[in-house]
Amino acid sequence: MQRRLRPAAPRSRPALIDDLVAFSNDDSLPAVAQAAIAHAQFETIHPFVDGNGRTGRALVHLIFRRRGVAPRVLPPVSLILATWAQDYIDGLAVTRYRGLATSKAASEGINLWIGR
Repeated sequence: MQRRLRPAAPRSRPALIDDLVAFSNDDSLPAVAQAAIAHAQFETIHPFVDGNGRTGRALVHLIFRRRGVAPRVLPPVSLILATWAQDYIDGLAVTRYRGLATSKAASEGINLWIGR
C-alpha cells in the first residue's frame, strides 16, 4: 500500500516540532508507545529534504535511552525496520488517517508496531 506523503507546510513546522519535543519529554505513556508515536509524528512533519527516516529512527533511540529502556546498547531500530520494510511503511501510512483512535485501521497500525 504505497501512499504519497504530503509533509506539513513549512510555516507550520516550527510549532509542530515544538509540540513533538514536548510530547517526547512527557512520560505519561509507556516508552514503546511514546517512541512509536513520536517517530510517526516526526515522519509526518517531514522537516528535511533528506534524512527524515534516519532522524526519526534516531528519535526512537533517544526516547528509549532517556526513558531507561535501553541505558547502554540497543540494536539499530533501522535493522528491525529494514527486515519488515513494507510493514514499516504501511504502519506509518496507517497513522495518517482521520478517524477514531478505536477504529480497525488504528488497531492494525498499532499492531504493526507491537505485534512482532
